[in-house]
Amino acid sequence: MRENLREFFDTRMQVPTEFQKQSGLYLVRSGMNQAKPSYNVGPRMIDHYSFHFLIKGTLRLQDERASYTLEAGTMFCLFPKVTYCYWKASDKALALCWLAFDGALAPSVVAMMGMNEQRPYAPLTWGQQIRMLHERIHQTMGQNATFRQQGLFYELLQKLQASTRSDAAREQSTWLQYCAHYMQLHYSEALRVEALADEAGVHRSHFSTAFREHFGQSPKQYLTAIRMAKALELVNDYQLSIQEIALTVGYPNLYTFTRAFTSYYGEAPTEHRKWMAPAEEPKRER
Repeated sequence: MRENLREFFDTRMQVPTEFQKQSGLYLVRSGMNQAKPSYNVGPRMIDHYSFHFLIKGTLRLQDERASYTLEAGTMFCLFPKVTYCYWKASDKALALCWLAFDGALAPSVVAMMGMNEQRPYAPLTWGQQIRMLHERIHQTMGQNATFRQQGLFYELLQKLQASTRSDAAREQSTWLQYCAHYMQLHYSEALRVEALADEAGVHRSHFSTAFREHFGQSPKQYLTAIRMAKALELVNDYQLSIQEIALTVGYPNLYTFTRAFTSYYGEAPTEHRKWMAPAEEPKRER
């Protein structure tokens, strides 16, 4: 590590490749340090996003909105074009690691960690896996290891997302939204509540109860609503047969679909299509 008046540090920087830029998420800088008693940074702003991991000690972070006292076991995000400063806030040893990144997907990555400019920090379990991934990424910086680095970065983000889910309320909201989006995307497949609960990593009974409380309907009702909305759109479109529509929206056969459609809309799809059919133009007299 190198040394200056405020810390012992190791910072590495790189210019992202065109592939990394076009991927929507790329690293520009990584580092780690051991702070001296007079450690302080800023006020300043940066052009990128930066995740800082507080490994040891207590740190005071201040930005344009507020100030926060953060303890070891926390990660915080520095946002681009926001003035900030931070400093050592206790007599305990202070150690940090960081990764600066950018790209079109960067705001989504920050949001997935449960952070925003109003709450720029989240709990962090700095375990061996996360530490080793950070070290391996740090070693690839500037080493023309594009694919390896991207893979390690995504793996680290996945571990970080799991780590920051210690807040039960935020965790529940996260997996509920994930499962809702999962159903919206895969409504045509044979989805089961047990499989959705497994996807969320929770027990089936808890999944069903939490889902109903959050969305006001059961997972099955939510999925049916998605399928029926799509089915109605296709029935009105006249391009597909009722049999084709049934299979398109996730029903195994015409009978099951017709029964579900009739129960939901109060009329069979064939009846609905008959009433919705455009009227024929009257024949002109010659």
